[in-house]
Amino acid sequence: MASASGEIWGRVLGGELPRQVRAILESAEELWERDGRAYLRPSAGLVTWAEQKLDEIRETVRGACGAGVEVEIVRSQAKPASEVAAASSANNPEPEQSVAAEHPLVQSVARAFGAKIVKVERKGTQDA
Repeated sequence: MASASGEIWGRVLGGELPRQVRAILESAEELWERDGRAYLRPSAGLVTWAEQKLDEIRETVRGACGAGVEVEIVRSQAKPASEVAAASSANNPEPEQSVAAEHPLVQSVARAFGAKIVKVERKGTQDA
C-alpha cells in the first residue's frame, strides 16, 4: 500500500472505490496532498493506466471530498507541476534549467519523442 498522507486520501481510501481505482491507489508509490490538491505518484508500471483512469480517479476523490478538490498525477520523483510553477514564480521569474528539465510534462514529451533535453526556455524567450 502506498504511503498516504492527509485527510483527502484518508477519506478516499476509507470509502467504497471502483475496483480499478482502488488497484491504482493501493499500488501507488505515494499519495499526498497540499493546499487542497491531491497528488498521486503511481507505481512505474501503472502510470499510463492511472493517466487513462484520471477522470474516474478525480470523480472518486471529488465524490468523497467535494467538487473543489484537484487531483494531479506525478510521474517521477520530480515535484508536481503546480509546485514547480509556484516555486519558480515565487523565487525566480526564469525557472532554472534543471528544474524545468525535471518537470513531469517536459520529461513525458522527451520520452514520447525519444529526445534528449538540451535546453528549456519559457514560451516567448529568445537567445541573446
